[in-house]
Amino acid sequence: MQRVPAIVIAFALMSASASGPAWSADIPIKAPVLAPPAVATTSWTGCYIGAHVGGGWGGRELSAATGFPWTDGSPLFTGTGLSIDQWATGMLGGGQAGCNYQFASNWVVGFKGDISAADLVGNRTLALAPFAADPTGVIPANLHIKTDWVASATALFGYSFDRLLVYGKGGVAWAHNFYQFALSVPEGVAGFGPVNFTASETRTGWTVGAGLEYSITKNLSSTFEYDYYDFGSRVVQFVDQFAPGSTGSLESKQRIHAIKFGLNYYLWNAPAALGVVAPAPPPMSWNATFNSEVRYFSWHSNRGVPTNALATGEFTRPVTGPGRGTEVYVPYATQLVGQSDSLKFEMLARGGWVRARQSTGGLTGEIATATDSQMNGTVTYLGFNGIQPFASLDFNLPTGRSALTPAQVFARMDPDLVDIASFGEGFNYGPTVGFNVPITSSLVVTASVGYTDRGQFDAEAPLTPPTHASVAATRINPGNDTTGTVSVGYATDAWSGKLIGTISQGTATTVNGAQFIRPGRRYLVSGSFGYNWPQPHIGTTTVNASASHSNRNDVTFQCLLPGCPTDLVGEPFNTNSNIFRVSVDHRFRWDNFTLGPTGSYLHRDENGYVPTTLQFVPAKDRWSAGLLAQYAPNNIVSFNARLERVWTHENTAPSLTPNSMFSVLANSPVTAFTVPVVSSTGWQFVFGLTASL
Repeated sequence: MQRVPAIVIAFALMSASASGPAWSADIPIKAPVLAPPAVATTSWTGCYIGAHVGGGWGGRELSAATGFPWTDGSPLFTGTGLSIDQWATGMLGGGQAGCNYQFASNWVVGFKGDISAADLVGNRTLALAPFAADPTGVIPANLHIKTDWVASATALFGYSFDRLLVYGKGGVAWAHNFYQFALSVPEGVAGFGPVNFTASETRTGWTVGAGLEYSITKNLSSTFEYDYYDFGSRVVQFVDQFAPGSTGSLESKQRIHAIKFGLNYYLWNAPAALGVVAPAPPPMSWNATFNSEVRYFSWHSNRGVPTNALATGEFTRPVTGPGRGTEVYVPYATQLVGQSDSLKFEMLARGGWVRARQSTGGLTGEIATATDSQMNGTVTYLGFNGIQPFASLDFNLPTGRSALTPAQVFARMDPDLVDIASFGEGFNYGPTVGFNVPITSSLVVTASVGYTDRGQFDAEAPLTPPTHASVAATRINPGNDTTGTVSVGYATDAWSGKLIGTISQGTATTVNGAQFIRPGRRYLVSGSFGYNWPQPHIGTTTVNASASHSNRNDVTFQCLLPGCPTDLVGEPFNTNSNIFRVSVDHRFRWDNFTLGPTGSYLHRDENGYVPTTLQFVPAKDRWSAGLLAQYAPNNIVSFNARLERVWTHENTAPSLTPNSMFSVLANSPVTAFTVPVVSSTGWQFVFGLTASL
């Protein structure tokens, strides 16, 4: 979350501080009234149909495998057999229908049915050993699981805050699953054939959930919902598609978590009730914002990503052919904000879908998946004079895909070229506390400290050439982060600006239980400045800039000799990148339409490891130039578009002769080839809309 902790926490801080000066101005001035007026309040009584989109994730505990013979009759699972907890993640979308009844002023009961088409997928490469055919090695086998639909019928109970309904639900649930366990004949093993065990099932279980529904108009509402499904344990029967008489079975325990963004249309509902609103306490006013974009990236280069990729076979050699790639990314987000005289509530939920493809000589990767989803809740207290304390809680929900299949691995691209370079990680959560200090009506200072607990996740298992012997799936436990932030915001009719400084410190990342890296302390300074020109139609100029630096990492010392360090040791030199970014936009304005140029520049001074995405990224310069436009026909909906041309340049990375590079950590030469100058060009097109209700 672009990693989750930084992005979500930054959003919480930016939203809190940016709106700080306006909070005092937004508080309504109380005027005396002779009698409280009769007003119309929202009624939730009615029936509706709707649609939703979202993401899901969950564990599948597989155990007690029996049968599963190979072509010689020997069982594939020996020794301790099969015992794994395999995650399945992905996107879902579908429809819902139901009815509500509001009683006793604010209480709501109802029933609801929904069904979602799903693409919740999990893949793992298993290492099976020993076999008589290859007693000294291991045999790689591929496990694939998928949930392709989920449905539920539930009862609902909630409480209405006029236009906002908060509810809980529970009931019965169903899911349909597909399993595949396939094994190909390894090189050098004769007399054996492939196997392809498959199974499918429909399960019944139970579900509970909670959600928010916001009334946009009399007939239209938006929803955000979390659901938990539990389908218990069940024995699943498999059949080998190459030999139908060959069978196997295993026990599967299934759980699913899901978040859903939706819209409901009320076919009929009760008219709004007339009631009397007491002058105290002050009412909580609510507004909702929805945003979504379609972002298309297309690039080509004289070398693929990663630029130092190696092809293996009889000889190890560099992949030297030109590369090209495309990515379609569809992010979506919804925010709900409520405010009274003394409190402000902000709730944010974000998700997305991405399709990425890259190809170069000998390497091709393609993937289509949901991205991880994020949730954030912030509460700010406005009742003190001169200070506004706030607290927030952030979550990264693992609806994306962290472990890729061999056909998907090379879909990962350079994060300086595309928005989404990796497709998922684990469950993260992080609290943040801080305060806003409005110095004047135009100036506000914000300070906060946050902690992010980053959950472990699986990455794909590597294959070791040339025998293609597989190892167990790689288990990544990323380090936790502590971040301190200070910002200063300023806004007048003509000028606006914000300056942010952060310091982050992370703990060690482990791979399969062994310490791998402890990132150095990270520093980030960023600023955004805008000027509204007084002349007609000249519009607004905006400048954004940032600079980041990381201290040296502590890393594993790759040495197996006696006396070598066994703990993490400091790098002999800093392998992190310093990154500098600047962008300039100008928008000319004609009534509801704006149009203008945009340009940006990025400089990454060293090849570096990005601890938040677990990627090595080459040093480069990146330029972009293009046009941006916005059309706002009213104060509710606005449309935006952006078209940019992108150029990147990477300098030569030389190797030693013959085809080697000295590694300080390994204390010896390692296989490496000279990477020549790499130049890339590409296009980026963005189209989106924002609705404020």
